[in-house]
Amino acid sequence: MMSRLDKLTMMQSGFFMNNAKFQFEKCYLEFLKVVVNHSTQEDLLFSFGKGLKKIASDLGGDIRVNPSSEGLPLELPRVTIQAKDMYVNFGLNRIEVGIKGSRKHVRVDELLLSYKHRLKEIELLMLSYLQETGAKENFIGIVAPVRFPQDLNISNEFLMNMLYEGFTGRSNSALAGFSFKVARVIDGFYENYEVSDYEIKNVKVAPFPVSSSQINIDEHPTVDRGLLVVVDVNNKSQSNYIFSTDFINVSAHFFNAARTCKKIFGKECPK
Repeated sequence: MMSRLDKLTMMQSGFFMNNAKFQFEKCYLEFLKVVVNHSTQEDLLFSFGKGLKKIASDLGGDIRVNPSSEGLPLELPRVTIQAKDMYVNFGLNRIEVGIKGSRKHVRVDELLLSYKHRLKEIELLMLSYLQETGAKENFIGIVAPVRFPQDLNISNEFLMNMLYEGFTGRSNSALAGFSFKVARVIDGFYENYEVSDYEIKNVKVAPFPVSSSQINIDEHPTVDRGLLVVVDVNNKSQSNYIFSTDFINVSAHFFNAARTCKKIFGKECPK
């Protein structure tokens, strides 16, 4: 009996045969963000002062103490370290590390390989922080917006059907929700995919003040367009509360989630 995914593949093949130039082969990453929620550290600035200076020195970055007041949400950053291509935010129950991406268009496998060593750097940085402060990890999440540059010469209805079947048509997962976002549960990990089309314009504004309502976007050239997939993976439902183990598991699951995008969009289409 033919599966839903097999039917989709046949439908895609027929569509591509007739419409020729639809191919999600290369992509790029805007940024990659890793978040660890942990037990509350009220005396962060005092207990980890030297550690903050060491991290800033190792990254070649600057420390900024952010204004705070009583009643501020625990996760909001009290301290930020800003380096050339990355930042580290320290909240009272959360540490967040973000690294800049590149606009270079590469295949999905190349993209994953290029970020593998950066994730190892982030793991060591976070592990050092948790060990020094004695904070206990609650859960880990990794978020990355992946852009697939492409002229979307298909109908929205067909695209939504392709996305729904591709992301949810496998037997080893349960559908946790669906709108413009698909949320799946696989082996206790949450995978979230938020999908939209995008178009980036090169808007040149006159040197004199112009109201935004006076700018006709359609008159400006398009520099990039395609499909944006925000990949968000976390282990909220099954944290082992052992950071090194959890980080390895979430990282591996993130890479598998990114490869899911490759399976759905990365097939070479007949011309």
